[in-house]
Amino acid sequence: MTMNLTPEQIEDLKKGFAEVDKDGNGTIDKKELAELFQKMFGDDDDIDIEASVEAAFEGCDVDNDGSISFEEYVKLATSDS
Repeated sequence: MTMNLTPEQIEDLKKGFAEVDKDGNGTIDKKELAELFQKMFGDDDDIDIEASVEAAFEGCDVDNDGSISFEEYVKLATSDS
């Protein structure tokens, strides 16, 4: 999955992932993603944070384990859609 990325791009993705993975357990859970979305969109009344988190997990949590792994994060971060 990361074979088309440069080492610098992979490092940037790791840093971004670590910033969201607040508890450092190697996955992003819904609470951590909600905190990020709240920081990003908190003042926008048109954004439903909970619905946005659910939509992100629907499209990203491929193995349906309730968390986003680094591999799932990379797929999301590097997708064209």
